[in-house]
Amino acid sequence: MIQKSLIPYIKQQLKNGYSIDVIRAAILNQGYSHFDTEDSINHATGKVLISSPTPIQPPKRMGFFQKMETVMFHPKFFFEEIKTEGIGPSILYLFIMICIFMVVFSVMTIVAAMQINPGVINAGSIAIGAISLIAALLLIFIIFVLSMLLSAVTTQLIAKLLGGKGEYTDTFKASVYGSTPAWIFGIIIAIVIVPTLIFLPDFFNLKTLVPTGEIVEPPNLSSFGMAGLFFTVVILIAGLWSLIIYLKGLGQLHQKNAWWALAVIVIKAIIDVIVFSILIMLLGLLVGGLLMGLLTTFMLSAGAPPLA
Repeated sequence: MIQKSLIPYIKQQLKNGYSIDVIRAAILNQGYSHFDTEDSINHATGKVLISSPTPIQPPKRMGFFQKMETVMFHPKFFFEEIKTEGIGPSILYLFIMICIFMVVFSVMTIVAAMQINPGVINAGSIAIGAISLIAALLLIFIIFVLSMLLSAVTTQLIAKLLGGKGEYTDTFKASVYGSTPAWIFGIIIAIVIVPTLIFLPDFFNLKTLVPTGEIVEPPNLSSFGMAGLFFTVVILIAGLWSLIIYLKGLGQLHQKNAWWALAVIVIKAIIDVIVFSILIMLLGLLVGGLLMGLLTTFMLSAGAPPLA
């Protein structure tokens, strides 16, 4: 049977460039039957209504680079596609993204070191660098995963209180995939910044190091003006892009909208500030008490009267 509510969706997705197989899989994932899906697709495309009894297999899951491109430019379709995905693929996606960033950053650092001091790179330094890279990669990955897992707990509780329909896995996935633009811009900066500073120091108004290692001019605060403006613009674009994707994903996976997701994030931010302030206050009281105790002990041992 033709589902009239699907006809505009199918036509719009065809205009967006998606294939029939991708559209079919998305509709089936929403719970529609095979026969209703085929009838609706045939009607939307002007084909003869023939319902095949043979079930059609959905396309393979998106690979890493396909996910990266789709979530950045087609977030609504992307989050619909990964709605039934578990938490494992999102953790793997984050791990691969961190690996790419760390490798690119390390390679660019080695290039800079070789340009400034060609004799600094040898077999020993490469081995130490490789070990350091692996250790840093694992540490950063663990820190990011743990922080996202813990942050998603609070976000999920607030989302449920505000009527969200998604699960904890959905909240975590929105956080991971929403960070894609931030990682991409970080990788681009790592690729661009080092060669620019070495070969085009005038671009950032920095004339500190040249490939020979000589200091041309000592740096001053005013020399960082263009560099600061450049990084500010890049960080703002990456941050806003990531936030928009995150809000769209969180709202969609919880069967709400981006404005609802924004309310969730604002409430979470307020709670985080309150909790952080309380922790800082308690830490200050603890440190102050310890210092006061040590000072009192010192004065008593020195024969001085204790502080009132």
